[in-house]
Amino acid sequence: MQLLSLEGFCVTTLDDFRGACGAYRRQMLTVFGITLLTLVVAIAVGIAFKSEIRGFFTHQFNAAVGDALMGTMPVPAVIVLLLGSSLIQRRARRTAALRCPHCGKQLEGIQTVVIATRNCGFCGKQVIEWPS
Repeated sequence: MQLLSLEGFCVTTLDDFRGACGAYRRQMLTVFGITLLTLVVAIAVGIAFKSEIRGFFTHQFNAAVGDALMGTMPVPAVIVLLLGSSLIQRRARRTAALRCPHCGKQLEGIQTVVIATRNCGFCGKQVIEWPS
């Protein structure tokens, strides 16, 4: 990743910015895919072993709690979604190409504005170098 200095701030190239945005998007899609897979597996296990799971919960607790706990089968998918997306957001905040060097705001959400203007959509200062 090439960063150039502009009035004491780092300015990235268009290719590096697009690459960083693409990597962010792929990582988020991977998390959503794993979340969907986890949800499908949890529901399939819940359907396939419904009577065994309900019997276990009823034996350990009571019938009302057992029925309520059956509704918690998709919880692993929610945990995967929350943890995965928070880790990716944390990594994106640390990626210089996805952050405005002037105001520090995240730029991956306004990628089209940044590419079209070469400027931050929040503070208006240059974040991508102009072609020479």
